[in-house]
Amino acid sequence: MENAVRYGNSCYLRFFLVENSQRFSLSTDETATPDDFPAHLANLGLSKTAMEKQKFRIAKPGLEGSNFDCLRTRSESVPCKENPLAIDMRGLCPLLQVFDMPTSLRFYRNLLGFEVVANSPPRSADDFDWALLKRNEAELMLNTAYEFDSRPEAPDPALMAGHDDTGLFIGCPDVDDAYRYLLAKGLHHKEPKVTHYGMKQLYLKDPDGFGLCFQSKA
Repeated sequence: MENAVRYGNSCYLRFFLVENSQRFSLSTDETATPDDFPAHLANLGLSKTAMEKQKFRIAKPGLEGSNFDCLRTRSESVPCKENPLAIDMRGLCPLLQVFDMPTSLRFYRNLLGFEVVANSPPRSADDFDWALLKRNEAELMLNTAYEFDSRPEAPDPALMAGHDDTGLFIGCPDVDDAYRYLLAKGLHHKEPKVTHYGMKQLYLKDPDGFGLCFQSKA
């Protein structure tokens, strides 16, 4: 678990709590000296008396590997306050703004196998403004980009082009099988490829131009 306090924006000095393996990051400005560090460390709830001078490294572009005098906590009797940023997170569910809900449902539900587990009140079958979809451990929310009575006749090309910056990476145990399945459904796309970082990936686009990537370790 990492904790951090920022003082300035120039260089980053990292030190460790040896006793419980918690790592803390402390940022100082370029004018800071080792004598300034006890006050900074005290802001993290560390005892001033349980410190000793050590050589450590500055983590700053252009200064990697430079030695600097800083303070490192001793392993004994080192109190530390709870990290206020430690949030218990159990999942991630992106929200996509779509032009036409029925079209998106045919893609995600009928083609990819997602199940609609919740949705806003429908006006007719598949005609609603919001939906929560789930497929095994993957979750996704769809929301209409326009109110039902103010949607233009066609999608905005500039808005669609901007969706190319968004990518959903989905774990898929058998990427080759997914490729064959989508091909049999009439969805033509490039064959899966193995990246230089060891992932086999299959890329495609949804009806609104959002990128999807089915991937697994090669």
